[in-house]
Amino acid sequence: MDKVKKFGIAISLGIAIIGGVWLASPSKAAKCSDFNVVACGTHSQGDLKAAYARPHVKSLYNYSGITDGMINNGTNMKRGTVDANGNIIVDGQVVATGARTYQAKAGTRQVSPEKTVNYGGYNYYQYTTGQSFIDGTTIYEIYAWFDNYGKFIAGVIKDCGNPVWGQATWKAKDIKVCDLTSKKIVTIKENEYDSKKHSKDLEDCKETKVCDLDSNTIITIKEKQFDSKKHSKDLTDCQKTRVCELKTGKIITIKEKEYDEKKHSRNEDDCDKAEVCRISDKQTVTVTRKELNNSQYTTDMSKCKETPVTPPTPETPTPGELPKTGTANIVMSALGLGGLTTAIIAYVASRRQM
Repeated sequence: MDKVKKFGIAISLGIAIIGGVWLASPSKAAKCSDFNVVACGTHSQGDLKAAYARPHVKSLYNYSGITDGMINNGTNMKRGTVDANGNIIVDGQVVATGARTYQAKAGTRQVSPEKTVNYGGYNYYQYTTGQSFIDGTTIYEIYAWFDNYGKFIAGVIKDCGNPVWGQATWKAKDIKVCDLTSKKIVTIKENEYDSKKHSKDLEDCKETKVCDLDSNTIITIKEKQFDSKKHSKDLTDCQKTRVCELKTGKIITIKEKEYDEKKHSRNEDDCDKAEVCRISDKQTVTVTRKELNNSQYTTDMSKCKETPVTPPTPETPTPGELPKTGTANIVMSALGLGGLTTAIIAYVASRRQM
């Protein structure tokens, strides 16, 4: 009997020791435990959503930084682990240190909790993970949530549904943005970005003055809005001036850069006269604008160009009888001349005798 009693006492002590360990180590407890925020854990997202539907669990999760979107939509959620050293690890990187957690019951072998909160009539006790994971397993799988910049926010331990958080190791990066108010490129922390105040497109800060070709006014636009069909970077394209067009005697408006002193005059009084072509003698003359209405003048200066006269084509002589130049003709000419000379001498002699 003594042996049986001793054996019974040994079994009782063993059960007591196991029970003590179970009570003192909530995260090492059986699958379902009243030390757990969610008695049987949250091993799936379905379990997580079901637990979050309980008002007291939702309040505790919200207090720990977990929101509706994180639970219901899985926004920026990843899988990771938390260990007794207070490290929260995701994708092989320590994303937070000094981890804390809440459990639903204080263990008899645990130190006094750092904090106690109550939601919906339920008390929850805050411990470091080192104080919570006091026996057996010292690392647990978690759901981990991050903000849009990759900064760790909070997590939930799968085995017990206890929320967990810590000091995020993430550091905001410096980024260059366009300050939409000052139109200057500035450097800010990534988490300070505000789409109402900043633009990540640095071209939004690059502005230029152009001539708007439709309105003929100088305007300021973003560099990326420049359209060569609508704008000109040559601001003189927007500078217009009234001049006297010397050829027509009319006052016209031209671009400043089109001014030509040979064609224009800035003195509008010069448009009282104009150079024209006088049709009658094709001479270039200067007349008043009133005279210009007379039909004997025209502004078409091509009318004053002399039409070149084509010289007449010389007539080709008709072939005739060739002149006679033989010996007989020469003798006859000599005889004729001798006879005429003799007659003249005889006449003179007769006159002397008389």
